[in-house]
Amino acid sequence: MTHAIDTHVTNDVAIAAGALLDGDVVAFPTETVWGLGALATDPLAIAKIYAAKGRPNDNPLIVHVASMDAALALFTRWPSRDHAETILRSFAPGPITVIIPRPAHLPAEVSAGLPTVGLRIPSHGVAQALLQAVGLPVAAPSANASGRPSPTTRDGVLASLNGKIPLILDGPRGELGLESTVVDCTGATPTLLRAGAVSVESLRRVAPTIKLLADAEAQARSPGTRHRHYAPTCRVHLATSDTRSLPEGATYETSAYIGLTAPSAVESYRLHRICNSVEHYAHELFEFMRLADNAKVELLVCERVPVAGIGRALMDRLHRAARGGSSPSP
Repeated sequence: MTHAIDTHVTNDVAIAAGALLDGDVVAFPTETVWGLGALATDPLAIAKIYAAKGRPNDNPLIVHVASMDAALALFTRWPSRDHAETILRSFAPGPITVIIPRPAHLPAEVSAGLPTVGLRIPSHGVAQALLQAVGLPVAAPSANASGRPSPTTRDGVLASLNGKIPLILDGPRGELGLESTVVDCTGATPTLLRAGAVSVESLRRVAPTIKLLADAEAQARSPGTRHRHYAPTCRVHLATSDTRSLPEGATYETSAYIGLTAPSAVESYRLHRICNSVEHYAHELFEFMRLADNAKVELLVCERVPVAGIGRALMDRLHRAARGGSSPSP
């Protein structure tokens, strides 16, 4: 049985770094979503991440480092090393994760027993300060209960993990709101495993041969995609800009709406948010899901967007949410 603990909030990077070095877990902001960090070299600390989140133990973590030099220190020799280095140098620090062979000094627990590990260099100032103060790789999935929408604010972390983690390092909200793009660089051809804030179009400019997988293939290559993700407690309905009528049995008073264009009845929804761009929509989605859950909304209506740029990642999250957090069919 897990007992509730006191969750404290601090603005002091030194306190947060000390907690990590002592083997505790710490939530902290990144430019994508908030992460729940632990030393990537400490199996016992890593186990605390899984326990706090209720995360399946076959779902690997992403390792965060502060600099390109720190990232290259984790590289070993493999056929496609050049792909990983090119992609990192092009988009990091930033919302890109490359899958590389797991170096021997990182424990198997960080990658759920896989011989590979995800690696990224966040650009958020608070994340950078924390990683530099720690001086070691930090494993950090999103700071939410497993299966729920990733938190993009401190309040989102508290709503999900208050009483389950000891410390939150406060900081400004990241500018993106969706998780990093994940590219497997362990084979001869780089392969997209998760759409994210770095678009496929941008990746193709530096890695023209990048491969996109059908969903079943992605699940086989990336165990984390098999699990429930991104789902609020309410039901999610996807609508187009010209067909946004409510499903049978739903009422405006028990529904919320988010999208780019306002349906005629937008004021009738219990909650609504009209975004001024696809990027703004992506930034607002997870926080709006949290607000909808807080308001006991029964149905969340989300407008579809074109599958291009960050719209690819946004639609991926919307499809998963509409299916209760499972992956969409290809």
